[in-house]
Amino acid sequence: MSYRFAVLSTVGTSVLSNVERNVGRLRSGRARGLFSSKDKPPSRLAVDDELQVLFRELAKPGDEVFDDVFNLVKSDPLTYSAELNAIAAWLRNYPAKSTIGEVLIALYPTDTGNSIFSAAVIRHYLNAESLGFKERTGLSPSTVVKVDEPVVLRGFGKGVEWFRDGLMELIDKFAGRIIDLKNRGYRVVVNPTGGFKPESAYLTLIAMLAG
Repeated sequence: MSYRFAVLSTVGTSVLSNVERNVGRLRSGRARGLFSSKDKPPSRLAVDDELQVLFRELAKPGDEVFDDVFNLVKSDPLTYSAELNAIAAWLRNYPAKSTIGEVLIALYPTDTGNSIFSAAVIRHYLNAESLGFKERTGLSPSTVVKVDEPVVLRGFGKGVEWFRDGLMELIDKFAGRIIDLKNRGYRVVVNPTGGFKPESAYLTLIAMLAG
């Protein structure tokens, strides 16, 4: 008997912070310029920084900055992405991997350009390098890996008002999704590795309450 798993993962900016530490490996001059900035490192931009708009625009395959970052992630995905590392570690340690017939991965970036960019890179890796991901996690080559379009969580990182807007986003987009997936026969796993700390804390609570 095979099982279907759904992994719902928040997304932070670990991809960007790890690229900043390895900026010399970037090939694009534009990418090196962005990621070598000491005043505005992409991983630590304020939520209202003007560069957040730029990273939203760069979050697509075919852009030279995106492709440069993607190639670094592809070279060592579990080092460059905390989200991928956590998901892969869980899958590697799952005691009955042979029973996993499908893994559905849903990514939840916050409403910031750098988080949305990171989610786009992770999704592109999972789609373009599905076989390599399965090899790294010990999944069977026949296991189906699906990746949903990222779902943006609004209301975090902008002050105390996040409690109302952000909490409603989590209830709407996480709790409802968990219940729906369970009703469709998925075993649901939540990965709160990335994102803002309040987001991770409340996500964990909401996931527990949703079963």
